[in-house]
Amino acid sequence: MESREYWENRDAEIAAKSEADAAYWQSEAGQMEALTRKLNSLDARDDEGRAAVLAEIQAIQDAQEAKFAAEWTREVTIARRVEWNKMVVSGKFGRGKRVDYAARRATEKAQGWTMDDLVKAIKLHNL
Repeated sequence: MESREYWENRDAEIAAKSEADAAYWQSEAGQMEALTRKLNSLDARDDEGRAAVLAEIQAIQDAQEAKFAAEWTREVTIARRVEWNKMVVSGKFGRGKRVDYAARRATEKAQGWTMDDLVKAIKLHNL
């Protein structure tokens, strides 16, 4: 690889990483991490500052919970639970007490939701 090509590739990689980092810090997860870091850096005696950061964190968590509840209605939860149970009974994730976690993760990724999401929704709707 020529020197010029190397530097062009390196610049492109740095630019791509920078864009990905910017997108992350704009996301809810990035905002939560930034607020957590800010909270950890505040003086323990700064009650007003800590209260403001905690209020921002709570607002993000409330928005996440509202979004989750909107997506996981009672009917959707029941349907996804039936679908999940059919896959478990079919042996897609292994037989008996042996679980094939790779198959489970692949299925979760394909579905766009996880078993943890399902369990959370079941508790939310008391099913």
